[in-house]
Amino acid sequence: MWLPDFLSVQQPRINQLRSNKVAIEENGENDLTRFSFYHVSIEEIETFQQVLKQLRLLAEEVFADTEGDNIDYGLHYKKLLHIIEDRIGFDLATNEEKEFVQQLKERFEQIDKLEIKGNIEDLKETIYFYLQATDPDDDGSHWICRNFEQLDGGVLLRNERRSEFHLALLSNEKMNVRPNDLLPWPIDQDFIESYEKMEQNPTKLVLLGKKEYKNFLRYMLFYSTYYLSAKVHLSYVENSEGEKDTFYFLLDMLGLKPTRRENEDRNIDFTRTPRDVEAVDDLIPSSAEVLQDLAICDYRYFLNQIVRTGPYFRNDIHFRYYFSNLLLERVAKRRLEIQSPFIFKVILEEEFQKLRSFFPYWLDTDFFDMKELVEYLWITNGQSLSERYLNIRKRYLVAKIEGKQEENLMDDVLALANQNWNKYTSANDRVQKKLIRFKNTSALHEDDVDPLLCNYCNVKDLCLNFYKRGKYDE
Repeated sequence: MWLPDFLSVQQPRINQLRSNKVAIEENGENDLTRFSFYHVSIEEIETFQQVLKQLRLLAEEVFADTEGDNIDYGLHYKKLLHIIEDRIGFDLATNEEKEFVQQLKERFEQIDKLEIKGNIEDLKETIYFYLQATDPDDDGSHWICRNFEQLDGGVLLRNERRSEFHLALLSNEKMNVRPNDLLPWPIDQDFIESYEKMEQNPTKLVLLGKKEYKNFLRYMLFYSTYYLSAKVHLSYVENSEGEKDTFYFLLDMLGLKPTRRENEDRNIDFTRTPRDVEAVDDLIPSSAEVLQDLAICDYRYFLNQIVRTGPYFRNDIHFRYYFSNLLLERVAKRRLEIQSPFIFKVILEEEFQKLRSFFPYWLDTDFFDMKELVEYLWITNGQSLSERYLNIRKRYLVAKIEGKQEENLMDDVLALANQNWNKYTSANDRVQKKLIRFKNTSALHEDDVDPLLCNYCNVKDLCLNFYKRGKYDE
C-alpha cells in the first residue's frame, strides 16, 4: 500500500482512539486506562496525530508526479535532499544529526547522473546501496582482518596502510581448541569417525581440518607477529564462561608476561554512597495495593510503581483476562437485580455492549471466550464475589494460581487484602522485611518467584530478571 494511503487508513483509528479517550475521562472510566492503548493522555494522542499528518504530507510531496510504480530515482533523491536541508529544523539538530545529513549529501552527490526508473521495492534497495557506498578515494575498508584466517591480509598490505593489530583470546584453552568445539552440535568427532565407509566420505577431510586447526592457529600467530610491520597487541581473557584460562604456554615460554588492562570501568567506584533517607522513603509503598505488588516480587513493584506510571497491560492474552474481569465486576455491581439466570444474561449483555464500544476494532470471535469466562465465574462464585476479590482480579488477572505443592501462590496478596485474616500477620511480616531491606540497601533482590506468577505479570516483557532466570514461557 502506498504510504499516504496507508496513513489515511490509519487516521480514522487514531481519531476513534482520541474520542474514546475523551469519553473515558469524562465518564470516569479509569479502569480502562490499564489497557496500554488507553494509558496515554489526550495531548499525546494529538501530538501523534500531528506527526502522522506531517508524515503524510512529506510522503505526498516525495512521491508526487509518480506514475504508479514508475519512479524516477534521480528526481526522488533530489526531493529527499531538499526536505532534509530545508524542511527539517536544522537549527535544532544535534551535531550528530547534522553530520549524518552531510554524509547523506555526499552519498547522493551523483544523483544528477541517475537516469533510472523503477518500482518502490527497487527504490528501497537503491537507497540501501547508496548509504552503504564508500568514498571512491578511500583506500579500502576500515579493517584489514577480523580473525586468524585473515591475518595474511595485514602482512600483504603492510606497506599500504599503517594499522595496529590486536590478537586476542591467546589462552591455552582457545589456542588448543578441540575438534568437538568447532563442530556444530550434535555432530562430534566420534560421530564422524564411526561413519560408514569413512575412507570414501568427504567428512574425513572435514574432521582432519578440525584436528589441524590448533596447529593453524599456532602458525598464524608466528606468521603475523614475525611479518607484520605494524604494532601488535597480544591479549587473553582470564575468566571465560565461568572458567579461569591461562596465557598461551608458547608465549609464556618466550618470557612474555601479561599485565592487567586498566579501563574506564575499573575506575568506577561501585561502593555504596550515602543516600538521602527522605528520597528513599519516597519510594516506600504506602498503600495496601502497592504492598501487594511487593509481596509478589521486588521487580514487579519497582517497574510498576517507580519506573512506570502505574500498572497497565500490553499483552493480548492479558487484555482478554482484564476485559473479562472488568465485565465481571460490572455485572457483580448489579447483583441485587439478578433474580434469575435469564436476568443475568440480560444484564451481562447490557454491560458487555457498554464495554465493547471502547474496542471497535476487536472481532466478535475475540469476545466469545471472554463472555464465557464471566458466565463461568458467576455460576461458580456468584453472590460471594466481594469488591476486594474483584480488585485483586483486576490488578493480577487471577486470584488463584496453583503451585507445585498445590498451594495458592496468591495467598500473600489475598491475605494483605484481608481475604484471609489467619495469614495476614505472616504475609505482612514478609513484606515489612522486604521494605526494611530495600530502605537499607536500595537494592532489588532475586527472590525465588514462581514462573507461574510471571506468566500473569503485566511487566513480564520488560523484566530482565525474568529473562535472566530463563523462565520465559514459550
